[in-house]
Amino acid sequence: MVTVLICMAVGMFLGLKVIPEKYQKINGMLQYVFIAVLIFCMGAGLGSNPSFFAELQSVGLKALMFAILPIVFSVICVYILTKLMFKENKP
Repeated sequence: MVTVLICMAVGMFLGLKVIPEKYQKINGMLQYVFIAVLIFCMGAGLGSNPSFFAELQSVGLKALMFAILPIVFSVICVYILTKLMFKENKP
């Protein structure tokens, strides 16, 4: 996990300080391409596992919870923070 955070921090630094603004559009397109390649490789890895479909029911429920819970709590946090930060001054 620490390695992922370090790589993300290095990438953010490079994006903000090293890559010139005129290359930002190309950088954005490359991000989409590499994300598509990553998703393809993950799918190929899962599909090559012979027991994948047998384990899909138990793994699927866990994956659904890992997706839904962060989304729900993110929406709740954004709602609360928006209410706190953008209070209107009422007399």
